[in-house]
Amino acid sequence: IMIFASQYSPLLTKRLGPRMMILIACFCYVPTILFWICLPSLGLTEGWLLWCLMVIPFGMQGIASVANTNSLIHYFLMTVEKEHQVECVMILNLITGAAAGIIGMGIAAGLMKLAELIPGCEGLEVFRNYFIMILLLFCGELPLFFRLKTVIHEYRAKHGEEATEKALERPHHKH
Repeated sequence: IMIFASQYSPLLTKRLGPRMMILIACFCYVPTILFWICLPSLGLTEGWLLWCLMVIPFGMQGIASVANTNSLIHYFLMTVEKEHQVECVMILNLITGAAAGIIGMGIAAGLMKLAELIPGCEGLEVFRNYFIMILLLFCGELPLFFRLKTVIHEYRAKHGEEATEKALERPHHKH
């Protein structure tokens, strides 16, 4: 699934633009969140049906992860000069990977601890409550995703070459 996503997400990013792909990728995380929220009420703890049900949300999460990473890098590279793109991507991956891992583990551990503190919550119910909190965090982040600015090629496609050039004009300052 990750190989498939690696092959096709750049093509979709080129067609739709990195901002739209980031939004689509973020919404692909929702099935996994909903899966874990609904799983305890389904009463499934083992068996082939459980494994079949896992393929769809986790497959979508794998696709979303690759698409999101590719789109964010593409979005970032639109602001970097061509000769500095490789070094910027390497530094970006190093810093964001470490930061995401540390911050993600901290948030996940804190939320899991909160979920365990809920009276009468044990087993799969802990995961259910944890993912309800994750869904609330996701909903809180949505306004940030929608505030991402449109990158230049998307602006050009929507408004035309002349309007783009006019928007890019900078006032001349006299020294």
